Amino acid sequence: MTEKAPATQRPPMPTATRVAVVLMALLGVLLLLNSALTWIAQREVVDRLVSSGVDRSEAAQTLLLFGLAYTVIGLTALTAAAFLPRRRAWARRLGVLVTSLLAVVTLLSILAAAAASALSLLLMVCSVAALTSLLTRPTKDWLAGSPAHD
Repeated sequence: MTEKAPATQRPPMPTATRVAVVLMALLGVLLLLNSALTWIAQREVVDRLVSSGVDRSEAAQTLLLFGLAYTVIGLTALTAAAFLPRRRAWARRLGVLVTSLLAVVTLLSILAAAAASALSLLLMVCSVAALTSLLTRPTKDWLAGSPAHD
């Protein structure tokens, strides 16, 4: 004889939601790691940009701008990933905001550079996949307390 789950027990997290949590955590870690490594090797990165024909002050400013943006986006993605499993609806909205912002920023950087690096492709794929997972019906329903439809 099988036991019925108590009516007060919460439905399990849908697969799409788990995927979103894992991808946002991965994005957060990657972006923070990228920012930290870029900050540590700041002089070398600026020198490399200058050797490719970019003005030194413009290169330093661009590096600072992307470093700050990636740090804020990374911390925000980690926050959303930490609170989404706790069924916080604001964490889903924050995740949608941060993943869509990251996809746009990554796309603009690819277009500006007229080339895509392995990191930019990874960021693009992960951000779009996380965004799609956050926008699925099972994720919305699970946060609203409805049964999961995996």
